Amino acid sequence: MNPYLILALVIAWVVSVAGVGYWQNGAGHTAELVTWQKRENAELRAANVKIVTLEETARKTEAAHATELDKIAQRHQREIADAEVQKGLDVAAARAGRIVLRIPVACKDTDRGGTPATAAAPGVGDGGATSELPREVTADLLALADDANAVVKQLGECQAVVTDDRLPRP
Repeated sequence: MNPYLILALVIAWVVSVAGVGYWQNGAGHTAELVTWQKRENAELRAANVKIVTLEETARKTEAAHATELDKIAQRHQREIADAEVQKGLDVAAARAGRIVLRIPVACKDTDRGGTPATAAAPGVGDGGATSELPREVTADLLALADDANAVVKQLGECQAVVTDDRLPRP
């Protein structure tokens, strides 16, 4: 046999094997790439579905929370308006003399050391002497008490909102 022919056949065989290897390698890479892309696409679709579900849940929770805060705010505004009306009625009643506040006072003696000017009636009060506060002072004290009650109420509502906000959400 001719050594050149053998050499040509060996070279043709090596080129053929290299070509088939390259073709198979490319096909293998392509097949692996397609498999990887399918897996990644499936995971991405699942993640997108989960994200959409979580976003919808978060929106619903946020909307429910906003609705609850709105209800609290409306109730608080209504209570403030009612308290203002009641405060005005109380102050007007105090100025008109329908509400009278009394304070205990020391007994005043008549005739320097004699009997007290007024004795306690049996079954009425505790028998101590009292004095009426002036109407303006009574009105001011009622207004201050209403203001203090409003502040306490407002702080309670704020604490309720903060406590509700810190509750774990499902």
